[in-house]
Amino acid sequence: MAKISKEEKEANFKKYNQIILDIFFESGWHCVTYDNIAKVAGVRKSTLQGYYESNKEFAHALKGKVFPIFAEQLDFSSKETLTESWHKALSVKHFRYILNMLVANSTLPEPSDMTVNGMTNLIKMVDGHFPGEGREVVETLLGKTILTLLDI
Repeated sequence: MAKISKEEKEANFKKYNQIILDIFFESGWHCVTYDNIAKVAGVRKSTLQGYYESNKEFAHALKGKVFPIFAEQLDFSSKETLTESWHKALSVKHFRYILNMLVANSTLPEPSDMTVNGMTNLIKMVDGHFPGEGREVVETLLGKTILTLLDI
């Protein structure tokens, strides 16, 4: 196999990161796999493993890109409007995919730093609007989310 330049490697990495982001927003985190990325990129899985040692590293492609999309769905005018906007956002595909990824990764034996930071940032954001109540409000929203999605 021919060696590629540092610039080509960086360009490929950027391209693969965009593919990861596209797959995530189109189909959800569970579809971000070596197989799917390789298929879209037109490369072998072994090529991708030269860029991402494990599938856990795919999350780096999302860093800094998903939280703003998640947060823009929310209205912090009051706790009631926040709850209403959250409930409404559950019908927005990107919001659900981000929430699904956060919750699913939260249940792992060792949740990623990105997941912990995402949840921490959400609590801080809510706390910024409703001082001292961020954690409680997020706990309530997440609980209502699970019940809503289960249609209970």
